Amino acid sequence: MTFISSTVVTGESIGTGDGVTLIFRPTASAPIVADSQTVYLDAAAKTEGVDYSIVDATGVVTFGVAPAGAVAVTIDYTSVPPATGVAITIDYEQGGVNEVMFTVGVPLKGSSIDLTITTDSDADGLLSDESPKSHRTIISYVDEFQRVPDLAWTWTQSGRVVGTSDSILDWGEKITITVKLTALSPELAEDGTFTLEITPEGGSTLHINRRIPTLIDAIMDLK
Repeated sequence: MTFISSTVVTGESIGTGDGVTLIFRPTASAPIVADSQTVYLDAAAKTEGVDYSIVDATGVVTFGVAPAGAVAVTIDYTSVPPATGVAITIDYEQGGVNEVMFTVGVPLKGSSIDLTITTDSDADGLLSDESPKSHRTIISYVDEFQRVPDLAWTWTQSGRVVGTSDSILDWGEKITITVKLTALSPELAEDGTFTLEITPEGGSTLHINRRIPTLIDAIMDLK
């Protein structure tokens, strides 16, 4: 399960067989979405787990039997680019960042994601202390001073929407997630670095790493 917008790549060459080499170079746009790839030898599709294995983080393909000499090795896949355009809002009264907003989507062949929310009833910025809990996606915060699990978050639809008003994010849909940072101590301030960990139920964790600039505006984008 991949929790970010993506790019579909087709027919990328990752090498040529020589009858000896088993491992072929990484894809140009790694990491890739799990199970999104099709590997070909001279345009004949091969089977993962039978003919080859692949490392999603790097795109490296390893064959069980070396492709014969002059055989073209190509791959189709969906790439996972780094998260960009994280917008932050500054709370001037307390001198720190009070929320982070970012837009995500499900790539082609990606699994749907449950976006059911839990209300932060006591408005403390945490969902870990709520009961009962309805949410299936966990968002946590890490910096050099602290790790705060299960932060409060909400979402709104954005971009292309494919006829749904439920709490399931499907392919073709995009949402903007707003994460509250009011539970941090110390607060995230100028020149601070942080990581957000977004973990959907049953899926891999998306990490968003950013640095707050020395000079900040009330609302700004971190590229």
